[in-house]
Amino acid sequence: MNTSPQARPWALLVEKAARDLEDARAALQAAQSRLAQLTATEQRLSLMLVDYRERHRQQLQAGQLMGDQINSQRFIQQLQQLHTHAMREAHQCEAQCAQHQKTLVRMQLELDKMKKLAEQDDKRLHKLAEKVEARRLDEMAVMRFRFRQA
Repeated sequence: MNTSPQARPWALLVEKAARDLEDARAALQAAQSRLAQLTATEQRLSLMLVDYRERHRQQLQAGQLMGDQINSQRFIQQLQQLHTHAMREAHQCEAQCAQHQKTLVRMQLELDKMKKLAEQDDKRLHKLAEKVEARRLDEMAVMRFRFRQA
């Protein structure tokens, strides 16, 4: 029986589907890692923002100089912008993770489908081989019978 790559297309499709699944899994893991980093950054910025706002409030009560108050307000505004940016990136990354998860599920279904088709093809080839072998044995039996008759 010929087992060259051309004779085994389903096996090649199974391998391709498995590679695609691994690629999708790697992309999901990378996106989840990035999301964890972005979430941690966003949380650190949030804590810093709360801390600096409290310091600014205490400085206002203590009667700090106007220039120091303005500098403090600007710094808080910059922190707020960074925090907003980090939140936006985290939300985008969450959407990417969801998309990668959907792709992973789709790739898993594709792999399962290809495995099932390859299995069906293997069964078909096995039945065909059994049929050929049975014919060969039948022909041998007929030849033996004819030989004994002669």
